[in-house]
Amino acid sequence: MTAQHDRQASLQAMRAGFHEACAAADGVVGWSYQIGGFPVTVRFAGAGLVPHLAPALAHLRVETAGAPDLVINAWDSESTATPLPEGIGSLEEHYAASGPGGAGEDSVWIAYQRPNPGLAMLDERSSEGYYWIPRAGRTSIHDRSAPFRAILNWWMAPRGGQFVHAAAVGTVAHGAVLVVGKSGSGKSTTALTCLLDGMAYVGDDYNLLSMDNGPYVHSLFSTAKLHAHNIERLPRLGPLVENPGELEHEKGIFLLQEHFPESIVRGLAVRAVLIPRLTGQPNTALRPASATRGLMGLAPSTLLQLSGGGEASLRMMGALVRAVPSYFLDLGTDVAATPGVIRGLLKELAA
Repeated sequence: MTAQHDRQASLQAMRAGFHEACAAADGVVGWSYQIGGFPVTVRFAGAGLVPHLAPALAHLRVETAGAPDLVINAWDSESTATPLPEGIGSLEEHYAASGPGGAGEDSVWIAYQRPNPGLAMLDERSSEGYYWIPRAGRTSIHDRSAPFRAILNWWMAPRGGQFVHAAAVGTVAHGAVLVVGKSGSGKSTTALTCLLDGMAYVGDDYNLLSMDNGPYVHSLFSTAKLHAHNIERLPRLGPLVENPGELEHEKGIFLLQEHFPESIVRGLAVRAVLIPRLTGQPNTALRPASATRGLMGLAPSTLLQLSGGGEASLRMMGALVRAVPSYFLDLGTDVAATPGVIRGLLKELAA
């Protein structure tokens, strides 16, 4: 059996498994969203996964999005008593073939997920995605904070939407900055400090970049994650942690739409790229950076964590750093000063 036939057979098995799960769960919970300008429908087999995956997308939910351009079907085995179909093959085989980022072949993308073994799949021809995990109650922090990210990334890439590993904050009047860099560089702390100061919040780890009418960042997930030591630096967030009993071995997760709905926005024009650096000094300051440094802050972690665009992804990120200025954001120990510095930059760029 060829690899292409294997993927088509796996797709058919996933489709059958979802319909079986829906029948076992006595129906479908279906919600409509507007994601990156596209109408998207998510269909859950029963309600088992809803409280674990839907909150991150709550800010993008609409009463009706019209005929969806993309449909994502999701189920877990425990709440539906429906196992992963035998025709899907071994999860380990899929992991060996595609790796954690996934690989596309014959229009079908497949990604094996860890640490909670599961599977994400997209058929580009029909614009149908499938998501499965064994137990809803063990949904990983990665999926709770950024549900369906592999499916959305694969589907958006050929439609001019580039997932970027960056935070995005700003003001409605003056646009947004993209805060870029590897994990631990200060992106999330910077974004949440700005949120607590009343600035507009687009997103934390993952956002969607488009360049059709100039650089624009679309919100994907109204969530954030922070290590315990950074939560201590932002004590207002402490009572809002969704997983307080797990902070010894994973980041704290925040469902921001529930607590700051007035600050969550669906998107803003991008005015600058910021590269945060922890200095240990008291003051926060900006210094000009080259477009190359801006790209180096954005591209490596984006390409490492996400697949689907290849050279096209790199070209779009290159176009971004050529279109807007880049700066080093030298973060001081007085975190409360950061929003003022970013607001000042945005006003200056808009002048």
